[in-house]
Amino acid sequence: MTEHEPTPARICYQQAAEVASALASAPRLRLMNLIAQTPRGVDELAALMGQSKATTSAQLKVLRDAGLLIREARGRRRLHRVASDAALALFLAHRDFALNHSARVRERMRRAEEQAPLIHEGPRELAVAVNEGTTRMLDLRPAKEWLFAHPAGAQNLPFETLDEQLEGLSRDAHYAVFCRGPVCAKAIEGTAKLRAFGLDARRVPEGIADWRLAGLPVTTQTTEEAA
Repeated sequence: MTEHEPTPARICYQQAAEVASALASAPRLRLMNLIAQTPRGVDELAALMGQSKATTSAQLKVLRDAGLLIREARGRRRLHRVASDAALALFLAHRDFALNHSARVRERMRRAEEQAPLIHEGPRELAVAVNEGTTRMLDLRPAKEWLFAHPAGAQNLPFETLDEQLEGLSRDAHYAVFCRGPVCAKAIEGTAKLRAFGLDARRVPEGIADWRLAGLPVTTQTTEEAA
């Protein structure tokens, strides 16, 4: 190693800093969560984010350059997906650090718990209960996300159709409400609606990324089938 050649530590920490910088943005973290549900193109992501295509493209480029996302050609489309399980785990670690160490976030989640209590079982116990039929899991995500990957046994009941489908739900069942993770507003609101209707419903804190990385049973389809 020459005198002016960067040391392995310097190179490693510089790269780590670039990755941390890429995740140091609330919009980019939201993009990571949306793409963790299913691969998506820039037009769809811009619409979901409520921002311009140019802004979304720039944010995606930062995440790609940091090695967190990959862009792939699917026919005429270009879809972004999370680059690896390691990238997914890093995103979840950022989210969970805020959940566990921010007093502001903890207070907001405490209020969410009052509206929409969390499920009693841990994820592995819950997976067994769903498999055995003692608990019904309702996945409130859009059909596209459910089709791409969902906990085995989860029934798709998109949040937008929840009101019109309440009458068809059994009052004798125990419901576990699944959505995009612990801070998902639709999971909180959906669980509150089910409980207000008199159903035994509790919220699942994990999202599909947590579920999959924990090695729990997941039903998946290819990107083309889910599109």
